[in-house]
Amino acid sequence: MMTPLSKSSASTLKDAWYCAGWSHELRYPRILGRKLLNRQLALFRDQQGRLHALDAACPHRGADLSLGHLVEGHIQCPLHGWRFDDTGKCVCIPSQLPEVKIPPGAMASTYRVVERQGIIWIWMGAVRDPMPAPPHQDVWEASPARHRHFLPPQLWRCSFFNAVENAIDNTHLPFLHAGLLGPNQQQLYPTQNLVVDEDLRGFRGEDSPESPWGFPRSRQIFDGVLERVVAAWMGMNEIRREYYRFDLGGSLSFYVEWDSGTWDVLAGHWTPSDSFHSWYFGMSIRTRATHWVGDIFQKWFGKKLSLQDKLGVERLLSNEPDNLPSTVSVVGDEPALTFRRIHNYHVNHQQGDGLAASSTNWV
Repeated sequence: MMTPLSKSSASTLKDAWYCAGWSHELRYPRILGRKLLNRQLALFRDQQGRLHALDAACPHRGADLSLGHLVEGHIQCPLHGWRFDDTGKCVCIPSQLPEVKIPPGAMASTYRVVERQGIIWIWMGAVRDPMPAPPHQDVWEASPARHRHFLPPQLWRCSFFNAVENAIDNTHLPFLHAGLLGPNQQQLYPTQNLVVDEDLRGFRGEDSPESPWGFPRSRQIFDGVLERVVAAWMGMNEIRREYYRFDLGGSLSFYVEWDSGTWDVLAGHWTPSDSFHSWYFGMSIRTRATHWVGDIFQKWFGKKLSLQDKLGVERLLSNEPDNLPSTVSVVGDEPALTFRRIHNYHVNHQQGDGLAASSTNWV
């Protein structure tokens, strides 16, 4: 199978929910500056704890509002002191009398933000009726029986497509992560059973039992008596099932169910910063080994895995547009190609190409 890069692949999908950060990053009165989808933003909470997002460029002379301060619930520009409310409207210009009319163009664009399960989601496209809901997985929910860990946000020097496709592509695991997962990982990759949502905004997948090769995969995690004892203490014996879930804009959850009835979930959220950089927000949730050693291992593993992925994708020559090849794809690339197809469908749809939302014309 061969799927060349299309114009849509290089376009930004704005009509989607993207991760903008973690809830714990934004406590009143902090203002968080972050570049998302080629826009420099200022994110903040008001005195009631509600979230807001504005364009960070002050409409006066372009000062960075994220470097300002919150004064009486308004963002105050650090350069000339102009104040903007949570609708983006300028409500005060210190250099003129209060009765002087404020120019109608003294406005900063605002964006819809919501907060769910410790995650801040942002929608930077046109407002729709009805609005799609942000990604939500029950396993992301906080619970006394679950241990959650949020990695600090990372800015990767790579394209959004390369970041997301690397995450969806499991065929790189025996090579890029051999030092972390062990040298005996199975290289033969079973064909995947993929189910795309009716609205084409996500899909789920797992190994197909009808695969002509590689099914079932070897489930041995550790070799050696000592390693197996440690694995048993960490609740990592035999894997019962593995599957994954992807949601637009760039959210992937990978599920591992153990024979003991416990489970692990690795979740990654990727958001374009600009054409050459992507944000990575990684989190992990587990119900096994809920002791302090398990916490240390969970943090260490997540940090190590993300570092290897970051180094791997940043070294891809295809991060430079002039180096994009005519991509050659094989059966093992089908999950990544499915992401590309649904992404391109929605880019074309937001560009007004008049595609109907049916399962017959999105491929």
